Amino acid sequence: MKKVSDTFKTNRDNNLVYKSLKKKSNPWKNGKFKDHDFKRDMEELEFNVGNEKSIGNEKWL
Repeated sequence: MKKVSDTFKTNRDNNLVYKSLKKKSNPWKNGKFKDHDFKRDMEELEFNVGNEKSIGNEKWL
């Protein structure tokens, strides 16, 4: 098999074969982000997604 990426390979018929990553490599599930302060990151970057005031003039039909 030819390696395309960490999760994909191609076999000799050129079909794409998926191989799942180990669960331990997922930072959302392995606890790596458990104590991370995402709110502080947003403040440092002045990235206020979801908390900003709506300024649009959309009209519902």
